[in-house]
Amino acid sequence: MACPMPIAAGTKEPDARTGATPSHELDADDKKRVVASVTAGVASDRSMRGLTTAGKVVLPMTRADGLVTVVLPHDGAPHVLASGETLSAGDSAIELPLVVDAATPTPLARVPYLRGKHSATSHAALGFGADGKLVLATAESPTPAPLAEALIRAGCTRVVLLDRGDQASATVRRAGTDHPPVARGDETTLFFLAKPMRARAFRFDAN
Repeated sequence: MACPMPIAAGTKEPDARTGATPSHELDADDKKRVVASVTAGVASDRSMRGLTTAGKVVLPMTRADGLVTVVLPHDGAPHVLASGETLSAGDSAIELPLVVDAATPTPLARVPYLRGKHSATSHAALGFGADGKLVLATAESPTPAPLAEALIRAGCTRVVLLDRGDQASATVRRAGTDHPPVARGDETTLFFLAKPMRARAFRFDAN
């Protein structure tokens, strides 16, 4: 059974005046199943990147070179949008830099991170394995290359940098720790949910 990865738009995402109200929090059922979260920053005027939450277009996809759309279905596994594929009603999507394609680092993997007043020292990436697995990694490095190489070694064929262009802190929070996931924040956040247990029936003889 595929486990969805819901997303909440950061409160500091720019207003594209699309008329859509972004989902800044998860629904009540998903909140009960959150085991971890990771932030991905926000878009900015100089680095506009698309975002759709629960079927509502917050920022249109730019389809700029080096960026891909990661689909976050409401009832399926996250994946990179395929050519000709369209979003289903209620799905979420986020536009992110592609640093590994076909198990090979892309040119973006060698591009140094932008350094600004609020630049983070840690960066995060999400890898997609050929078998459908997802791998999250964080690292402190001047370029995405170490993340790309580590996730290739982990069996990922595609890797996206969790950076929407501005204020990406790569903050990972885990349930049951001193830093649990929060339902609402400045940055757009991806949430990992506990996989529901599959119902099973057993027969036994009580005698």
